[in-house]
Amino acid sequence: MQSTLTSEECQAFKNLVQDYYAVWSPGRNSFDISKAESFYSQGSELTAYDVFHTDGAIKGWDNYRAELTRIMDNFADFNIIMNKDDVEVFCHGDIAWTTSDFKIKGAFKNGQPIESVGRNSLVWQRQDNGRWLIVHEHSSAPIMS
Repeated sequence: MQSTLTSEECQAFKNLVQDYYAVWSPGRNSFDISKAESFYSQGSELTAYDVFHTDGAIKGWDNYRAELTRIMDNFADFNIIMNKDDVEVFCHGDIAWTTSDFKIKGAFKNGQPIESVGRNSLVWQRQDNGRWLIVHEHSSAPIMS
């Protein structure tokens, strides 16, 4: 299957993924879910598997929003570092998927540092207005390194 994205569109998608990671990197500031919200489909079709959530899939934006708020409230410092050259973009029609590796650096509110690596796959769907929104997110971490 050949991608239906031009090289310019592919670069625009990589920039979109970079912007996505930027909202997940509040540093020492409070996490603002409204900044992340603009990347996600607001409907019940959204399905997410988060590296910090171990109870299976999270269905629908309202549930994911609540879970993300709960998760991010545990951190005093949180940053996701991605390698822009690592992002891969695939597209077929109105569906695109991106893959990337990332590093998390920060600290929990109790002072315990966190440093980890992870993987992220995002499925994007082009909306009627031309915007791409995430309809499926899967973050994971390797069990062994």
